Amino acid sequence: MIRRIVKLSFHIEKVEEIHRFLKGKVDSIRAVDGCEYLEIVQDRKNKGLIFTLSHWQSEDHLNAYRKSEVFGGVWPILKASFNAPPEAYSTDQIL
Repeated sequence: MIRRIVKLSFHIEKVEEIHRFLKGKVDSIRAVDGCEYLEIVQDRKNKGLIFTLSHWQSEDHLNAYRKSEVFGGVWPILKASFNAPPEAYSTDQIL
């Protein structure tokens, strides 16, 4: 199982729009084959920082998601509102 953490930094004036957009997409992302968990959280102090926390059955599932229509419908919209490059980490649970 892969635990994925992605840090997304947005222009503050776009944050509410991003919230609405993600609210409409979260169920379709969770329904992607191999996605076992998805949570979207926001920094308490810097509201422009949003993180996705996801669990994937395997690297193959994660890569298939990256090539999917769902990802293709989400990523370009998010990317247009970034104010810094995203940071992504694929992790394994150790404890």
